[in-house]
Amino acid sequence: MPTVAELAERYSARLAGTGNQEVTGFATLSEAGPQHLSFLANSLYRQAACASAAGALILSESDYAYVVENSTIDNEKSFLISNNPYALYARIAQAFSLPLQKKYLPGIHPTASISPGATISKDAYIGPFCHVDDGAVIGDRAVLISHVYVGPNTSIGSDTLLHPNTSIYHSIRIGERCTIHSGSSIGSDGFGYAENSDKTQRKIAQLGKVVIEDRAIHPRRAHSGPRRRCPAGALPHGGPERSGPGPGPGPVEGRDRSAFCRHGGHGPVGPLGGRRQLDPRSADRGAGRPATGRVVRRTRR
Repeated sequence: MPTVAELAERYSARLAGTGNQEVTGFATLSEAGPQHLSFLANSLYRQAACASAAGALILSESDYAYVVENSTIDNEKSFLISNNPYALYARIAQAFSLPLQKKYLPGIHPTASISPGATISKDAYIGPFCHVDDGAVIGDRAVLISHVYVGPNTSIGSDTLLHPNTSIYHSIRIGERCTIHSGSSIGSDGFGYAENSDKTQRKIAQLGKVVIEDRAIHPRRAHSGPRRRCPAGALPHGGPERSGPGPGPGPVEGRDRSAFCRHGGHGPVGPLGGRRQLDPRSADRGAGRPATGRVVRRTRR
């Protein structure tokens, strides 16, 4: 396990303290012990940092001065000081998470169903009970874990990960290094109906397609309907932006903060085809809770 001093050198952070503590994991300010690394990215939690038993803290220069002066616990503590402590935490946490992630060797599971017209990279992994339809293209090192449906003429970019029980409809384009979480439905119909003269309803055909560009994360059980585009590095609704004292979902590396798919949400709303628009500014900035989008209005197609 790395020491705090080694982390400071590796990630170009200023070290205060001995830096001798070995870091075995991450914990919230209130739950951390001498072997844990925690962070302070919101000055509202300065008092929690002062009382924390964490062996090491990531924080800003101004927060460091406050914590040292007002600490209420007598323990040897080291500090990693950064202009952007939350981004530094995300980088370190990402490195710690890599050994925990399962490695998938290239290949196609015997229970997977691959149509003759599909194109599968020799470096891709197709897991149990997946189905890849005609015309679909699966890129290099892409991973379909299990029970994933990829529809006709859909392309999955290199290094993209599709978690179990996701459905990717026809003619969808998903970019490189994306993550599609369990239960997602991409490309399914919205609720669009026209009223006939006899008051019956006629379904409006959904003729568009979904494009998810590189480095995007699609949340679990989320829905992206036709004619939707998610910009590179986007999160289809809201996003895991958080300022609480404890570890939580990190930001997407390289993500433009304005790149939110505002049209996302959990599917269509109402018979007129309205969709919930979500305001990323409504992030829940409480202690350790990931952000959740807030429905701000409904729009017609």
